[in-house]
Amino acid sequence: MNLWFDHDTGKGGNLIDFGILYYDCTVSEFLEKLNINFSLQQPAFQNSIKDIARANKIKILQDIPLTSPILLRYLEERKIPIDIAEQFCLEVHYELNDKTYFGIGFKNNSGGFEICNPYFKTSGFPEDITTLNNGADEAIVFEGFIDFLSFKTPTQNLAENSKDYVVLNSVSFFERARPFMESHTDIRLYLDRRITGINCTLESCSRMEK
Repeated sequence: MNLWFDHDTGKGGNLIDFGILYYDCTVSEFLEKLNINFSLQQPAFQNSIKDIARANKIKILQDIPLTSPILLRYLEERKIPIDIAEQFCLEVHYELNDKTYFGIGFKNNSGGFEICNPYFKTSGFPEDITTLNNGADEAIVFEGFIDFLSFKTPTQNLAENSKDYVVLNSVSFFERARPFMESHTDIRLYLDRRITGINCTLESCSRMEK
């Protein structure tokens, strides 16, 4: 469909949108870079996140316990014990563009799924954060559910009510997660060391200092 979407920043669109973001330039400057004979009277095609999602809507067919050898092998390669994955994940079968697929599904607060397998990562709508509220004073925040499962692996003997957890499922949902995070005395951020994650960390530290 000649569309793109960056789950890290929550931005998306078409080739023109990508070009002006990548080169940090105007539409005309980008077209000049490409040396394209293109009328500037034609408006750049803009796609919202919802438009992209609607065009690629995933239909969940079923969710069952994890049984696929491919998915179990993938978890093993990621050093995540099966018993930990089974506590938080399901095997989700879904339809996309008239084809069926399956992957490890992690449910969010709105009933949608984050889905991944060894070859593909996607989201089933509605998209949302995932919170695990155990009534603790401390909240631990992750970008993705694989990070969360990786954290749970060496800490599985901790008392379940000792921590609360937030999985953003996309760093673009950071503000959506803020009310839950800020209801805790302590917040620990385990975000990816990319620009967006670093900026979210710095902004949170600045607000807490105030």
